[in-house]
Formats: sequence, structure tokens, C-alpha cells
Amino acid sequence: MRLTSLSHTSPSKNSLSLSTQDGIRIFNVDKIAFFKAEGSYSTIYLEDGTSTTISKSLITIQRNLKNYNFIRCHNSYLINSIKIEKYNRRKRNITIGVYVIPISRRRCHLILELLKSLNDQI
Repeated sequence: MRLTSLSHTSPSKNSLSLSTQDGIRIFNVDKIAFFKAEGSYSTIYLEDGTSTTISKSLITIQRNLKNYNFIRCHNSYLINSIKIEKYNRRKRNITIGVYVIPISRRRCHLILELLKSLNDQI
């Protein structure tokens, strides 16, 4: 059996195994706040404030999380859309926990559409 560095794992369909510097680590997708690109690496930020560097590009992560609530809000950020707490239209950023994440001009409409769809569900 071959392990892939980015795959769903058997403990739960909401688990994700990622290759880190220390080995392979299993993350609960619901606990992921966002990913930040850093060259050919990415850093995963969890809702508890911890972070881990992984050796995958943001586009690879995005492809593997396409069935989840992740959205690319900036060239360097992939966010868990259900973790958005605040949107600042003037400054073009969002808040997730203690983190303030920029939104690119060309992707602002994605965030607005998402927030409007969430508002329609209430």
C-alpha cells in the first residue's frame, strides 16, 4: 500500500493526511482555518492558532480540497469559508480568528457571492 502525501484518510472522511517536516500528520479538515503559500511550500493554520509547514503548493492543496468549503481569496491564501468571521470591504480583507487575510481585487467578487449566499440561507 502506497501512502500519498495529500490524501483523505480512513479515520474520517473529514481527515486529511499531509506530509510535514516531521513525517505524515493527519488533520481534521473542519479544524483548518486557512493555508498560506510560501514559495514551493505552504503553511497550514489551524483554528487553535497552531501552524505547520507542508511541502505542497497551494494549487495542489486546492485541487484536493475542491469538495470542501475552501476558496482561493488571494494568490497566497486558501481559506476555509465557514471560518470567516468578518469581511472588511474597504480594506479588502477578512478575519478568521486572530488572523486578518487579504483579498485580491480580482477575487473580491467570490467572497461577496459566498457571503450573499450564506445570508440567503438564514
